[in-house]
Amino acid sequence: MMDRLNNPSKIETFELAEELKDIMRPLFQNTWMTLFLGNFRKT
Repeated sequence: MMDRLNNPSKIETFELAEELKDIMRPLFQNTWMTLFLGNFRKT
C-alpha cells in the first residue's frame, strides 16, 4: 500500500507510525502483563 504514496507522504506515514508505537507501547505492555500474570478483573 505504501508504494502508492509519494516520497514525502511515505516519510510522514513512517513518522506517524513511530509516534503511534510510542503512544501505544505502555498500553500493550500493561495488557500483556495482565494476561501473563493472570490478574483479570473478577466480576
